Amino acid sequence: MKLKTSVFLIAATFALTAMLAPITGAADEAAKKAAIVKLVRALGYGGAIHNFKNYVLRGYRLQETPPRSVQGYHDGATAGFALAQEAIKDFRKAGPSRAESAALRNIAGVVSNYMAAIAAVQKMIAEGKSAEEIDKAVKISDGPAVKGIHALRKGRTWNASENAEYALGYGNAIHQFKNYVLRGDNRYNKTKARLIKAKIAMKSVKGNKKAVDKVLTVIKAYTDALETVKKMAGSSSSAKDIDKAVSISDGPAFDGLAQLR
Repeated sequence: MKLKTSVFLIAATFALTAMLAPITGAADEAAKKAAIVKLVRALGYGGAIHNFKNYVLRGYRLQETPPRSVQGYHDGATAGFALAQEAIKDFRKAGPSRAESAALRNIAGVVSNYMAAIAAVQKMIAEGKSAEEIDKAVKISDGPAVKGIHALRKGRTWNASENAEYALGYGNAIHQFKNYVLRGDNRYNKTKARLIKAKIAMKSVKGNKKAVDKVLTVIKAYTDALETVKKMAGSSSSAKDIDKAVSISDGPAFDGLAQLR
């Protein structure tokens, strides 16, 4: 009798495990996708990297008359990187594969480097250093993190809004634009291509035309400004002068993306 009971319990356990496995797997995958979305937003357009680049670019505002604060960029970058770290922890809790774990390590390493660089940027701004001097001193290789995020997104299905936000963010359109302003290098074609890609991605978003149009208006502003950056970079204008000439209000796009979320 005891043997029959034991066999029954073992069989029941295996059956329950088989039933729960697909449910658990689906839950883990949903958690992973949510973590990736959170990571893309934390680092991307309006997030940590965007604020960090503006912090480097616009330290000159403290020397203006009257001076203008750049603390918002400092705080935005700090909060964004902290949120990115949270997203990485969220993903790890969902049980990453070996390849996913490697991607997460690479992303986490770059995030840590940026977080450490914020204090250096703050110090150099206070010393009156130029954007070019600061950028050169704190230049960080984005490759491992950009490739890591791409690897995490690959093979998963994303809606049009998520694809558009990714196309605007870290490693893509606005990030490339900021680096072009900062460095005046031969980044024109790459930036233009990424802006076109972001525009196409945003046009595929359905359901809230007003929100989409807000974002498209800002993408057009960046695309138009790209020609000014090219001209001024070619004449060896400073990053400060270029930034002043092409300063764009991101507010409408931020509002539009918030509505689409």
